[in-house]
Amino acid sequence: MQLDLTQLTKDYNDWDGLLKAAATATITVNLKREDVAQSGSANTGAAAQWITVIGVTPGVATSIAPADLKAYLAGGIKLSYTDDLSAYPIPEDSKISFLYKADVSITVKTTTGKTITVNCTPNEGTQLDFYRKSQIDPNVNGQYTSRPSYWSEIKEGTPNKESFEAMAGTPTTHDLYFASGGSEYIVDIVTEYVKDATAARTYTSKFNAVKSGLWIDGDNVTQNDSPPSCVARTSTDISGATFTESATMTQGTYVKEPASGTPGEPDYKAAVTGPSYTCTRSGGHNSMVGGYSKSWTQTVTFDYTKIKKVAVWKLVRSKVNGLATLIGTDEVTATIKQGEPTIFYNIASTNDSAGGRLRYSLETAQGDHVVWNEGDSDNRDANSSSDSYVNEDKVFEERAKSKVVATAVSDFLILQTSSGDQSVMYFEKSAPEVTVETTQIDIPKTSKIEQWDNNSLSAANWSQDAIYIGSYNG
Repeated sequence: MQLDLTQLTKDYNDWDGLLKAAATATITVNLKREDVAQSGSANTGAAAQWITVIGVTPGVATSIAPADLKAYLAGGIKLSYTDDLSAYPIPEDSKISFLYKADVSITVKTTTGKTITVNCTPNEGTQLDFYRKSQIDPNVNGQYTSRPSYWSEIKEGTPNKESFEAMAGTPTTHDLYFASGGSEYIVDIVTEYVKDATAARTYTSKFNAVKSGLWIDGDNVTQNDSPPSCVARTSTDISGATFTESATMTQGTYVKEPASGTPGEPDYKAAVTGPSYTCTRSGGHNSMVGGYSKSWTQTVTFDYTKIKKVAVWKLVRSKVNGLATLIGTDEVTATIKQGEPTIFYNIASTNDSAGGRLRYSLETAQGDHVVWNEGDSDNRDANSSSDSYVNEDKVFEERAKSKVVATAVSDFLILQTSSGDQSVMYFEKSAPEVTVETTQIDIPKTSKIEQWDNNSLSAANWSQDAIYIGSYNG
């Protein structure tokens, strides 16, 4: 921590006049380190261990010669302290965060006995974060961290249409423009090799259950004054078998006009009735038939590489300073004028098709649970899965013999730069083609060496500045 006590000219002159009349002077420097509470913080609450590099002992009112104090106030010497964190524990893959603050108090006693104290109140402070990465196991982990390259130029004309090299110092009255370019990304990635992972996929072929072809819904129809039609119905299934229900007509009465008045009195009128007829039809064979299904389950075993930790920064702007003499402005900033670099990536959430780890050639869109809806079964009461009308077993056999290829896809990251694609990590491995009824699929074993170390589609053997350079912000 460095404390700059440099004063403006007017203030320094005031201090100079005061110190010329000083009998004694003391300075107190108070240093503070506060823990910053945030998610993932591993702060222990231990006190700071200050080491004085230049200056007085912190927390103690220290006598100081006026000449030495003036050196601080003039800016010739800056107070400097170190927070010794050499014994502060930081767990792997964790961080600690501190907020550093300081205040300074100066007391001057003049030769006339007057005491003057000036306090410099602290500002909001400065936060520092300290990280400790996980230990890298070379047998399991891969790692790559890039280092950006960059350049800036003053150019003549327009992009790709220059009549001379402006940076060569050629005097000109032509219009000039500023171009800047460099690495379009910074990448920091850690991968982890995982072997013998497993996942399951199910297949189901199913037919819909249907109403029996002989199904008839029973009913009752009542009609007054004249009999309704009361004919027994006949149903026929796919095989030509028939069923005829029973139909029965019964007769009763109904009230045409209700009685009115009081019985025994002259105004009394008896109720008027008429014949009522009811046709009852029995119906029958009210059952569902068919609805057969068959399922298969496959277990897939595979090796893969996952992205354990990754950070990608996209560089979209650059600037150059020192141009005040040339254009009257010290800094010039350039932003993207052509192209839009992006990234293509996948970090599987689970080790199956739904999570992005496995890909199947058969019914790819259905993921880990394939369902074939084959349609309706036949409608015979006595149907079976091997009928000639709808032969479910034949369909099941065809499905069981369907071919499928399972592919394990490692987590991947591809930079789509303006100069072309760059694969930071990509690896996939497929199993031999098998049928749906095959219960075990073993994708051929692959080592970490094959997936990362010697993989041309990984960054394992890249130099730090291997990421493509583009003049994307000219």
